[in-house]
Amino acid sequence: EYGAYQVKNFFGAPDWLGGRVIADIILLNNTVNCRTMCSSRIEITLYEDLSLLNQVEFLKLVDESWEKTNIEEYEFFIKISEQEKIIDDYAFSCRIIGYNSYNNTDILDCGNFKEGSHVEIKEIWQSYSGGEILPKGKYEIKLEGKKKASEKIDWKIKSNGIWTNEWAIWGNISLGDQAEVILNSPVNNSESTTSIQYNASVNVTNGANIINISLYDNSTGIFILNQTLSLPTTVEEEVPSTDLPSSVSTTDSQRGVKIAVNENLTLINVTRFSGSTANHCSIRSEDNSATISNGSFVGENCEVNAFLEEGLIFRIVINSEASSYTLRSNTSVVYPISSTTEIVNFTTGLNSGGTDDPTTWYSLGNITINSTFGNFTEITFNSTINQTTLWNVEACDTEGDCGFAPNNFTVIFDITAPNISVTAPTGLLDYGLVGGNESVNWSVNDSLVLDTCKFDYNGTNQTVTCADNNFTFILEENNTNLTFYANDTTGNEASNFTSWEYKVFESNQTFNAETTEGATETFTINFTKVSSLQVSIINLIYNGTTNSFAYTVSGDEVFSEGTVTIPSVTSDVNVTFLWNITLNDGTTVSTQSNNQSISTINIDDCSSFTNLIYNFTQFDEANQTTLSNNTVELQVNLFDTQKTTLLINFSQKFTNTNPVQVCLENPILTTVNYSSYVIAKYFANESSTNISYSVEYHNILNETIGNTTVPKNISLYSLNNEDSTQFRLTFRDASYVLASNILVQVHRQYVEDNDFKIVEIPLTDNNGQTILNLVRNNIVYNFIMVNEAGKVVGTFNSVTAFCQDFTIGDCTINLAPDSISEASYNYNKEFDISISDVSYDNSTEEISISFITGNLEPQTVVMDVVRNNDFGNRSVCSDTLTASSGILSCDVSAITDTDQFLFVSVYVAGDLAEQNTINLNASTLTFGILNGGFLAFLLLLTLITLFGEDRQVLVVSLGLGWIIILSLGLINGKLIGFSAGGIWLLITIIIFIWKLNNEEGS
Repeated sequence: EYGAYQVKNFFGAPDWLGGRVIADIILLNNTVNCRTMCSSRIEITLYEDLSLLNQVEFLKLVDESWEKTNIEEYEFFIKISEQEKIIDDYAFSCRIIGYNSYNNTDILDCGNFKEGSHVEIKEIWQSYSGGEILPKGKYEIKLEGKKKASEKIDWKIKSNGIWTNEWAIWGNISLGDQAEVILNSPVNNSESTTSIQYNASVNVTNGANIINISLYDNSTGIFILNQTLSLPTTVEEEVPSTDLPSSVSTTDSQRGVKIAVNENLTLINVTRFSGSTANHCSIRSEDNSATISNGSFVGENCEVNAFLEEGLIFRIVINSEASSYTLRSNTSVVYPISSTTEIVNFTTGLNSGGTDDPTTWYSLGNITINSTFGNFTEITFNSTINQTTLWNVEACDTEGDCGFAPNNFTVIFDITAPNISVTAPTGLLDYGLVGGNESVNWSVNDSLVLDTCKFDYNGTNQTVTCADNNFTFILEENNTNLTFYANDTTGNEASNFTSWEYKVFESNQTFNAETTEGATETFTINFTKVSSLQVSIINLIYNGTTNSFAYTVSGDEVFSEGTVTIPSVTSDVNVTFLWNITLNDGTTVSTQSNNQSISTINIDDCSSFTNLIYNFTQFDEANQTTLSNNTVELQVNLFDTQKTTLLINFSQKFTNTNPVQVCLENPILTTVNYSSYVIAKYFANESSTNISYSVEYHNILNETIGNTTVPKNISLYSLNNEDSTQFRLTFRDASYVLASNILVQVHRQYVEDNDFKIVEIPLTDNNGQTILNLVRNNIVYNFIMVNEAGKVVGTFNSVTAFCQDFTIGDCTINLAPDSISEASYNYNKEFDISISDVSYDNSTEEISISFITGNLEPQTVVMDVVRNNDFGNRSVCSDTLTASSGILSCDVSAITDTDQFLFVSVYVAGDLAEQNTINLNASTLTFGILNGGFLAFLLLLTLITLFGEDRQVLVVSLGLGWIIILSLGLINGKLIGFSAGGIWLLITIIIFIWKLNNEEGS
C-alpha cells in the first residue's frame, strides 16, 4: 500500500552493472491521520550482514513546501520475538438447571460462559538506536513519535546509503485523504481594529462526519478554546402519512414545513416535486415576519444556508414565480432535526379533506428526516480582539480524529497611526536651484504594518516606498513646503508638514556649453537671496581659477555677469565651473557645478582641414590679372581677444599656389572671436612673359575674426618691377613723434573702375618708416594710417608719388597728420567700419565724411542730409560710394539762413550706422555760436572805440569789421547773394554814408 525500496551494492557482482540487491525495505502500515501520537511499521530484509537504518529526518509542511524540523519526541523499536497466548472466549447465556413447579417456570442459570478459545500473538519490542550490524534476515522496525496536533510531518530513513523519500506522512484531520481544515479569512497577517469574523472550511470524505468545530485564539492572552459549534449526528426516521393529503396547493396562501430545531442547523436541502414550477426556497421565522435565508432551485434541488439556533422554530417555504406556494407529499426535506415536521398554513384558506382550519398542522409522512452533516463547507465565528491575535480552527469527526489547520494565522490589531518625522528639507538651507534636485528625508514607523507613504509638493502627490527614507524631487520656483503622509494597512493615517528657505536660490545661469581655447566667454547668474542676509562677494571658479564678478541687487534679486578668457589646452577637454557667493554672515554658498567643453584650434593650408578663414589671391597690379608663377610667404598668429595668449601659430611658404588658403579643423563657434595677426610677403616671376614683380607686404594687426566674418578674401597686388619705384615713407603722429607699428594702407586709384583699391599694406618700423612700391608721377594714391587698435590716425588723399631726385634714388614721402589732411575716425564694431566725424566747410558749403572698412572689403555706404524746419523734414542732398574706403561729400548751398541745423545719416549696406547733427552757426574753426558771437562783439566794440569820433570812418570800419567776421566764420552768413545778409549790410552802409555827406553839406 505504501511502497517499497531496494538497496543495491553497485560494487558487487554484475547484474549488469546494476549491482546486487542487499536489502528490501517495505512500509507495512502508517498512522496517516493522527493527532499527537503517531507510529509506523517497517519491514527490512537484509541479504547480507548490514545495519537496518543509519539516520532519520523529519520534515514539516509549511505553506505547501517541506522544511526540515524536529518533533517533540520519537523512538525506534525492533521486534525481537512473538508469543502465542490462548485466550478463552465467553458469551452471555442462560442454562436451564431445574423446574419450578409452583409457577411452572424453568430455573435458569445466566451469565458469561466459556464457549471456546482463540490464539493471540503478542509482539515483543525492544528499543533500537540504529547503526548496529545485524545478520542477514527479515526484521520489523517500529517508529513512534509525538508531534503537535496541527502539524503534518513527513519522515524518511537512510538505510545503507539509500534514503526513503516522502514515504510515510503523519497527518491529522486537517491534512490528509479523509479531512481538511482551511482557514479562509482573515488571511494570515491581516490587520483589524476591534471586531473580527473568523471563517474556516472543513471537508470530510470516506464516510466520516464532522461532529464539532472549535475556534482557538489568544485574544485573552492565552491560546485557548474560544468557541465550539457542535454539529448534529445522523437521524433517520420514517414518519407515517395517514394524515397527509396528496397535494396541498393554493395561490393566495403561504404554506410550508414547520421544523423545530433540536440542535444547531446550518444547511437545508429541499427536493422539488416533478412538474412543479417552484423556483425559490427560503427559511423564514416562525411567525413568518422575517426571512432568514433565500435559495434558488438548481434542477430539482434548492439549497439554503443558514445558521439556525438550537431551540427555535423555523419554516421552510417554496414558491413559484406566480406566487403559488406548494409543498408536495413526496417532497423531501434534508436536515430537519425533529420528527415534529409538519405542513402548516400560514394564513387561511387551506382546503384539505374538507377541513378549513388555519391552525391545523399535518404530519409530513413518507419523508426521510436526515441530519447527516456530510461535507461541511464553511463556518464563521465572531470575536472581538484588542491586541494582535493568533487563531486556528479544530475539527473533530465521528471516527474520533481531531485536528487543526496546518499553521496558525495571525490577526494584527492596530488603532495607532504611523509616526512620521521629516528631517529634510527644513529650516534655512544654503542653496537651491529651479529645476534642480532636492531630497526629502523621512523616518516613519508603525506599531504594526505600514501600507503606503506619499508627499504632496505643489499639489502633486508623489507615492514613495516607506522604507526608502529618501526621495529626490524637482524644485519649483516660489514653492518651498510639502506635506508627508503615511497610512498603515488598517487605514490609520498621519501627516507631517515641513517648510524651508534658501540663503541662495538660483533662478538661472547663462553660458555656452561649447567653446574653443582663447575665446572670451560671458557667464551670468540670477538668484534670490534670503531677506536677512546681504551679498558680499561673487566669484566664478572656472577650472580652479577664481574670477571676481560685479553684481547688482534689486530687493532680494541678485544678478552678476562677467567674462572669462578660455585658457589654451593641448586637447579637447571638459572643464568644470561653479559660482561661490559670499554672504555677510561669513558663509560662502557654492552653486551646482556645470561643464563647458573646450576644443583646441588646429590650422593648416586646407590640405586636411576645410573650414576656410583666409583666402589670398595674387594679381598683377596694373592689369588686375591672376598670377601663376607666384610665391607667398605667410604667417598667421591667432590670439584671444584680449591678446594675452597665443593660441595657434601657422607659417608656410607657398610656391606657384594661387590662391593661398588657410583653414581651421573646426568651424569657429558663433559665440567666439579671435584676434588675428598676419604677415603676407609676396612676389612673382612670370616666365612666360619674362616679367618679374616687386616684393611687397600685406600686414594685418589685431583683426577680429569670428563665425560670421570668415572667410576673409584678400587680394594681393604685385607691381611690375619696371613700373615700381620704392619710396621710403616716414610717418609722424599728431604729436609729431615718429610712429611705429602703423599699418599703411596704400589705396591706388583705378580710374576705369571709379574705385580705389588696396595694393599693399606695409608696417612702419621703430623709426616710423617703411618702404612703399609705387608708380611715379602719374598714379594717384590715398594713404590711410591705422594703428594696432584699429583706429585711423591719419588719412592722406590724392597723393602723387614724386622723387626728389630719381637719378640718385632720392624718393621719400614724409607725412604727418596736418601735412595734407586729418580726420578723426570712429570704429563701428557692428558693421566693421571706421567712419570719420562729419565736417562742414563754410567756404565751399559742403558736408563730407570719410570711411574705411575693417576687413578692407568693399561696402556700399550712403550719406543722406536732411533739414528740419517749419516745413517738416526735407532732403537736402545724398551721396553713395561702394568701396573699401573713400569720401562722401554733399553740397548744401541751397539752404537758407533760416536753416540752423542739418541732420546727417550714414547707411552701410542699407542699415543705419550713424546719425550726426551739423550746427550751421558754428564755424569751421570750431568757434561755435557763443564763442564766435563773443569775438565778433569784441571786434566791433574795438572799432567803435577807435573810430567813434568820426562817424563816416566809424561806419566804414564797422562794414569792414562785419566782412572780417563773416570771412573768419565767427558768425555764419553770406556776403554775396540775394538772400545773403552781408550784401544788404553793405547797401545799408552806403546809404548811411550818403546821408552823412548830405548832412555835412547842408
